[in-house]
Amino acid sequence: MGAIARLGVALAWVLGGCSAEIDLGANRTCGVGRLACGDAAARVCVDPRSDPRHCGACGVACGAERACARGACCPSGACGGQCTGTRWEERTVTVGRESIGFFAFDLDGDGRTDIVTVDQVDATFHVFWGNPEASLDAPDVWPVGRIGGQIAWGDFDEDGLVDVVAPVQSRGAPRATHLAVMRGQPARQPLEITLSLESGNPLELAALDANGDGHLDVLTRRQDDGCLLLRTGDGRGRLAAGRCVASLRSGVDNVRALVAVTVAGRPALIVQNPYDYELLRFGDVGAVTSRTPVLTDVQNPWGLSAVDLDGDGVTELMPHLRSTAGDAYELATYRLQGSATTPLGCVTAGTMGTRIGTVTDFDGDGMLDIVAFRVVAGAPWEMHVLLRR
Repeated sequence: MGAIARLGVALAWVLGGCSAEIDLGANRTCGVGRLACGDAAARVCVDPRSDPRHCGACGVACGAERACARGACCPSGACGGQCTGTRWEERTVTVGRESIGFFAFDLDGDGRTDIVTVDQVDATFHVFWGNPEASLDAPDVWPVGRIGGQIAWGDFDEDGLVDVVAPVQSRGAPRATHLAVMRGQPARQPLEITLSLESGNPLELAALDANGDGHLDVLTRRQDDGCLLLRTGDGRGRLAAGRCVASLRSGVDNVRALVAVTVAGRPALIVQNPYDYELLRFGDVGAVTSRTPVLTDVQNPWGLSAVDLDGDGVTELMPHLRSTAGDAYELATYRLQGSATTPLGCVTAGTMGTRIGTVTDFDGDGMLDIVAFRVVAGAPWEMHVLLRR
């Protein structure tokens, strides 16, 4: 839920009288977004987004073995503010050759999450538009150049449309020579691509406002020397020349991903290495002000998803783990507060023989789904979407 939507919910609770009419004694009142429930003799503050005794409103109980998430009762338990469901419904579709990147975001701005695959050998995106039926039929396939697996997105030119940025191997694998800014177009038209030269073989990248000027910037790691390169945006879709703001590990596969997160209301970055994670914070001019290990108890990491599960502005982290029980992958869930990560005790298993690409609510039913993939030698790969039910 965006900041404006969260503000609207908070105002609705306030205007409904919860803050004005509450009298808990000793001049104590409930905070914004909380309700005072119970009779006058035993009045207590509750969070109607998550309290199963007062889910969405005072006195609305979810019942035994059911949870409350975002103000609605779940069919079963919840994890981090999302319903977990009781079963999986799996759907499989063919994508491109070497589809080594799977990403979930609202590309067309219709309020539904879309799935984008990065097909390295075919040099394409497969775009599956979000819909309530979670249909995977007839995706759009866009030529975008050969990309090494990672993309980042946001409104770089501030025209209200989502743009994508990616490193492009214009001279063939395995070296990237350019960064591509792909401007969003209305009516689900293919992205408009502008290339700019970039040295040092960039691969992993993220989009965030690192220097605090209100415009999206790009951070990318150069594989040749491990430089974390900051290219500041100007709000018109252009990226300034880069400057190194930190030193990361050099070499191919020594870093797996750069993941943008929010910490204490400021953009931050998690660097996922093959065996550990590190949180980087930034100052007002984009300089790195701190570097802290996080998720230190995670074993056998493969990937990482960052999701605000309950819409409270605090990021939850979901490491993708190699399962110890055969050829499968699992998701764990942690809450990120400051530089501390706290396990929420939720571990979700994927399906045998597939790797987890990302997690998202693809069908918009309030439950997180898994996007996984299967490697198929010499042929188009398979994407598996596991829908929570």
